[in-house]
Amino acid sequence: FDAFTYAYMDDKIAPALTTQVQSEPFFLWVKRTCPVKDVNFTLIDKNTGKELSNYSLDKITPTVVRIVSKSINRDILVHFSYNQVNYLTGKTTHKEENSTDDFAIRPSRFIIQTPNSVVEGHNMKWGLNVVDFLGNVSKDYNNSSESLDIDNSDTDITIRYSFLIKNGELYKSQFMFNRPSNGTYITISEKQGKEYAKVDEKDTPDFRRYIFPAKSNLIKVSEYPKTWFGLSTGEDENNPKIQTINSDIRQNVNIDSSYTKIK
Repeated sequence: FDAFTYAYMDDKIAPALTTQVQSEPFFLWVKRTCPVKDVNFTLIDKNTGKELSNYSLDKITPTVVRIVSKSINRDILVHFSYNQVNYLTGKTTHKEENSTDDFAIRPSRFIIQTPNSVVEGHNMKWGLNVVDFLGNVSKDYNNSSESLDIDNSDTDITIRYSFLIKNGELYKSQFMFNRPSNGTYITISEKQGKEYAKVDEKDTPDFRRYIFPAKSNLIKVSEYPKTWFGLSTGEDENNPKIQTINSDIRQNVNIDSSYTKIK
């Protein structure tokens, strides 16, 4: 026995078990090589041998099965259980075996929620979810920012971040911008080599294997409110005419004195 979906690699179609998406129906082709009866099969975790729960099977034909999985898993085998028939003797022999290939069932996409504006140097309050094909939170998904790519469209600013994803939702986040920006977009995607469905890297194209990335709305980063102190030599000259020395020190060109930001 063996099982496969169809893989599209290098413009060629080949039988293989390829990446599937949580809660999205897919079809499994079952191949048999000998007379059998009482055939059963299930999906199991390759690493633990544990049967996966939360999936449904609908038999379309003797060799095609429609599957919907409500859970995700990084490495899955198809496990067969059947009785092999010897028509010469009339005897049956019980056998069990696994598919020759394995595959992953991944979440569908990331969803990001961000404010329209933030202040430089302040921790941004935002949201991040990982969801299935139907838009439900993928409760089995856990990860950290170290395995993800976080990009922003304004290359003149940098982001300091560290966060976790627990049970498909953002958890313990630090996320801030180092300087003002008229607007930037944040994009979150899986890091190459650390994708959830890495097991399928040889038989599933990237667009199908990677969790679909998320892009934020436009975020304006405003300047941190500053207070300046100093003395001037004339009336109405206490407010410095700004001449930037660096992000924290500015110059009053009226009296050539430095004004340091008070936080």
